[in-house]
Amino acid sequence: MIIKVNGVDLYYQKLGQGHPLILLHGHHLDGGMYSKVIAPLSLYYTVYSLDMRGHGLSGGDGAEHYQTEVEDLAVFIKELGLEKPYVFGYDSGGLVTLMLASQQADLLGKAVVAGVFID
Repeated sequence: MIIKVNGVDLYYQKLGQGHPLILLHGHHLDGGMYSKVIAPLSLYYTVYSLDMRGHGLSGGDGAEHYQTEVEDLAVFIKELGLEKPYVFGYDSGGLVTLMLASQQADLLGKAVVAGVFID
């Protein structure tokens, strides 16, 4: 599926039913890194595996600043009308998740991160 966010077409996969769960990839990767866990997670959640701008099947160039990706994620959540989604972010996706949680905590239900670095 494609959604236009901040002037860029972002590709995402959606599978399952239940509370929304967004999976964010790390640097130089795309949502395909979650291909083996999407189906099992979809038994319990509506899973959204997002390719951030400039990655995978999404358009545009890679963001120069993490804040751009934070803004993309916030608009993605709002445009799809996701109610308090859970977000799992790995590597830079984890950094984006933490930044969004610190800036707009009311958007998220839960945030889980792994392999996060401090920029």
